[in-house]
Amino acid sequence: MNRISAALAAVPLALTLLSAAPPAEASSAGGACADPAVLERITASFEYNAKNVLKQPVSIAEIAHMQRSRFEPRTQYASSVEREYCGAKAALTDGSVRQLWYLIEQPWGFAGTGRGVEYCLAGLDPWKIHGAHCRSVR
Repeated sequence: MNRISAALAAVPLALTLLSAAPPAEASSAGGACADPAVLERITASFEYNAKNVLKQPVSIAEIAHMQRSRFEPRTQYASSVEREYCGAKAALTDGSVRQLWYLIEQPWGFAGTGRGVEYCLAGLDPWKIHGAHCRSVR
């Protein structure tokens, strides 16, 4: 049984709650909010942080209901970075479902290529890195 199958088997109630609506497509969710590469990056990063920072044996089993909450386009004078603010529901392997907020910035990274992704899971930011209630990535 691979890692994803084991995680999905652990949270049948949470997955039932999340699967009540049809999965969002990238176009209906708005831009990059439903991009599988972005969601995988969030999932992998959270798995590492849960284990090494939060010291909790939990990971993200599924991300659903992705929606763009705000879009800030690149402009000639104000900002050379495009920002897409997104929200979703995340089912965790402990059976809970939490609100997920994330920000996708592009161009980003080395020499202005690629994307930067910041995320916050409601209730799992004990040091308020993203402000109270994940405010900076909403």
